[in-house]
Amino acid sequence: MQIEFNGQKEEAYSLTIYKTHAKAIASGEKTVEIRSYSNKNCEMFLDPKKLERNAKLEAEGKGDKREWPMKDIFAIHFYDRGGRYSLDVLLDYCGLACMCKEDIEMLGEKFGFHDYDNEWQQYAKLPAEERPWFFWFHVSEVIGSKGL
Repeated sequence: MQIEFNGQKEEAYSLTIYKTHAKAIASGEKTVEIRSYSNKNCEMFLDPKKLERNAKLEAEGKGDKREWPMKDIFAIHFYDRGGRYSLDVLLDYCGLACMCKEDIEMLGEKFGFHDYDNEWQQYAKLPAEERPWFFWFHVSEVIGSKGL
């Protein structure tokens, strides 16, 4: 999907969002939005060519030369399925985080994201490879909205 910003078309993720979350982002109260680490979201957010190159580098013993696997898209068009409202935003960070103390504290300290301040603890006793992961997006600017 593409959105218009400063007379230019920009590639954007197209994601549904609850109106309360969209309003919080539009007001600046909330700057981080998250999505689950699912097959659907991996296909949407991860660049298969980068993943392939990273796997090749890893196989060659050059894992330290891997690149960030996220697609180079830094805008989101949020909407509801009924078309009643939408919110277009620019992003300055897109990332992956684990449900662990370090990642949750980083999101809280750096971006004021405190939705998971207590939830990470229920996974603390699990081995690292079994802890849930999620995608996170930091909104740098709201560039348009409708129906909020």
